Amino acid sequence: MIKRELPSGAKLFLVDDLGPEDSSMVQALYSRSADSVERHLEKVRQSGSARFCEKFLVNYGHKSIADCGSTTLFLEGVSLLAAKAFEDWPLYSGQETSTRYIDMSKQRIVDPLGTDRSGEILAGWMDFYTSSQDRVADTIRKRHPKLPNEDEATYERAIKARTFDSLRGFLPSGITTQFSWHTNLRQAGDHLIWLTRHPLEEVGALGTTLREMLREGYPSSGLGMSLHSVAGMGREGEKERSDWEQSVANQYTYTADLGFPHETTVGFYTSVTPGNLSPYTWALQSRPKGSVLPHL
Repeated sequence: MIKRELPSGAKLFLVDDLGPEDSSMVQALYSRSADSVERHLEKVRQSGSARFCEKFLVNYGHKSIADCGSTTLFLEGVSLLAAKAFEDWPLYSGQETSTRYIDMSKQRIVDPLGTDRSGEILAGWMDFYTSSQDRVADTIRKRHPKLPNEDEATYERAIKARTFDSLRGFLPSGITTQFSWHTNLRQAGDHLIWLTRHPLEEVGALGTTLREMLREGYPSSGLGMSLHSVAGMGREGEKERSDWEQSVANQYTYTADLGFPHETTVGFYTSVTPGNLSPYTWALQSRPKGSVLPHL
């Protein structure tokens, strides 16, 4: 911990040696006590965060506490299409393998069909990607000759990057990549609700496995636990929520036209009109109590 005191009497602390659950508890204690974080830290070290998180985060549903604990997930060997499903989130933070700098020709391809014909198509695309690299690089060199004062190695790296940049648009979406997802526990839980329901089987399997891993890593945070279960609404309410989530995911994922744009701008004002909301009428009207709407 790093501590500073200002002449004004203000005290500043930098604390970065806590796990996500302990960190969230220390921050949450501010809402119920005017004591210093130094005292709160001592309380966490003595008693741990498990009972606190179970009481206030899970049982009481104070989800803002889960905003205060963050973690990082790493996914490798997943398709570009799956990566985009995870990155399709307003607060996504992370890094992905750059198809501009990496030769993707050696990467495995996810082929959900697994037929001879699908294999031929994928092989054809990858053959175009690899066989075109020399021609594209030569064309770039002709259009952008090396300047006398440019370093040869630096110039060639730039040519290579521009070549991959030009050809990556022809990569099949099943080509595998790797990426990180840095997230707080609340965002992880909310996003994984929809990832586990995703109609693409690969995404659903990834989401389900990650939710199990997060439950194992942070057992006191209620990750993946439905609000119906927490509120004691029973199996019937749980099934209603589950069915609704699956129906919403099936209906709105990969839909080409949902009546965009959502907003109407008049002068300096932006408003949502009934017409803009019409594609979502069913999802809004049928939503079970306590269920989280998809961010779209």
